[in-house]
Amino acid sequence: MSKVRKQDVYIGSVVAVLIVFALCCRFIARTVDDEFIDKFLNFVRTFIYIGLILSWLFYVNKRVVQIQACQTLSAVAVLMLSWIVIREFKWRFVLNADILRYLWYSYYIPLLFIPLLSLLIAISLGKREDYHLPKQTALLYAFAIMLAVFVMTNDFHQKVFVFPNNTTVWTEYNRRYGIGYFIVILWILACSVSSVFVMLKKCRIPHSRSFLWTPFVPLGISLLYAALYMMNVPLIRLILGDFAAFQCLAFIGFFESCIRCGLVQSNSRYFDLFYASNETCMQIVDNNYTTYYSINANKSLSKELMEQAEQNPVILPDGNRLHNMPIGGGHAVWTENISELIKLRETLEDRKEELEERNALLQYEYEREKEHKTIEEQNRLYDLLQSKTQVQLDKIDDLVQDYRRAETIEKKKDILSKIVILGTFIKRRKDFVLSVDSTPTIPESKLTNAVAESFRALKLLKIKGAYLVNTGQNYLSGKILTLAYEFFEDVLESIIDRVHFLNVRVCPVGDTLRISVFADCTAEGHILWSKYKNMDIIKEADDEYEFVLPLDGGAGK
Repeated sequence: MSKVRKQDVYIGSVVAVLIVFALCCRFIARTVDDEFIDKFLNFVRTFIYIGLILSWLFYVNKRVVQIQACQTLSAVAVLMLSWIVIREFKWRFVLNADILRYLWYSYYIPLLFIPLLSLLIAISLGKREDYHLPKQTALLYAFAIMLAVFVMTNDFHQKVFVFPNNTTVWTEYNRRYGIGYFIVILWILACSVSSVFVMLKKCRIPHSRSFLWTPFVPLGISLLYAALYMMNVPLIRLILGDFAAFQCLAFIGFFESCIRCGLVQSNSRYFDLFYASNETCMQIVDNNYTTYYSINANKSLSKELMEQAEQNPVILPDGNRLHNMPIGGGHAVWTENISELIKLRETLEDRKEELEERNALLQYEYEREKEHKTIEEQNRLYDLLQSKTQVQLDKIDDLVQDYRRAETIEKKKDILSKIVILGTFIKRRKDFVLSVDSTPTIPESKLTNAVAESFRALKLLKIKGAYLVNTGQNYLSGKILTLAYEFFEDVLESIIDRVHFLNVRVCPVGDTLRISVFADCTAEGHILWSKYKNMDIIKEADDEYEFVLPLDGGAGK
């Protein structure tokens, strides 16, 4: 058994002997007729209880490291002391009935606040050292203070204790309970039950089904005693009739169990932890690094290493890390085994290099794949553009040959004008292809600009005309607008040698969007019908025809 455990057993034995001695004093005082012996034994018993509470308060402030829990436990101890002192004054020193009644009222101050503080301690169980209770708990304090004031002012309203009207002296023996009393009892029960529920949650050991049942032993004894006491069980009244002392000791046992179980952080059992570190070298040295205390002396450290560790921890060859912390009069020096962490770091570094190599390879493959896809996409677009304008390109080749054979300037100008018109179409047609390839809808203005540029080119051949693009929509299907421009170009190419006036309209008629090309000449309709199955040719007058194509539904490909 360790030194600390022996000390715990010794302290527990002393406390048990003192409690038994206090019970004997109470029993003897009730059986003897001598008033002096009765008062003396009761004083001894009271001082035993006060001494136990003060000792526990001292050890709480010495052991509990969580500031919030330490302050709350100290407040509980102060309430217990006040309860014992008030009880002693009430039974031993005061004879005035009014003062006795107010001392009796004062019993309810500890009764109201100790369960509340128990709930707050239960909430802070298992928290960090610097944990502070939420600000909302101030409402609980406010309500408890309000109830305490409500009890202490009972003489003015009699809502907690009701006294008979025909008596001049009000005591605890001739009272009845009012609505306020049941509110007080309900508050005490609510805080107690809430603290139990919070404790049930906190006492389960994480990642297991184990349960810390030790704190519930004194708590269960306290509740059982309170029930038996209120039922006026004769044996309880005879042996354990001091309600205040019993409840104070039970609460001390409850909180001490929480400290012993580790639910309330404390700095106890450090010696066990120190001596359990079998693989750790620990030394307490003075400022000259002379060793005074050490663990695992066979692993003692050199002065040079200890001095080197003053600034930063030192990694030792055996996989340990040396720490040096200044303390009063010297230094605390210890080693920490980090061999597993070193192995893990080496493994991670190897894995990092492997991943970097793999990432570089993937990046290279990605760049090659990106380059390949770019070339594929460029080839696809080139083939698409080529296929859509190959007819016009072939016509331009033929016109170039005609230009070379032309003998007159007028003939050459005419051929160049046709080349410009075909070049305009090729430019705009490729623009349509690229736009439709990136998005399914394009603005109506793109068709307007394309037709406008074609009409500017027609002026070179002295072809007059007008155009109107008004679909009623800002954006339309790119395929429909492409079809309209392509139809316009095909009609133009079929009549370019005979036309003098041209009128183009793209607008809805009824529910159908259509394009109509009005020309002052005829055209070979079978050539256009082979491509546009839904096209109509309407004769307006002699040598005036209108070529109409519905666009919704796509008449051509």
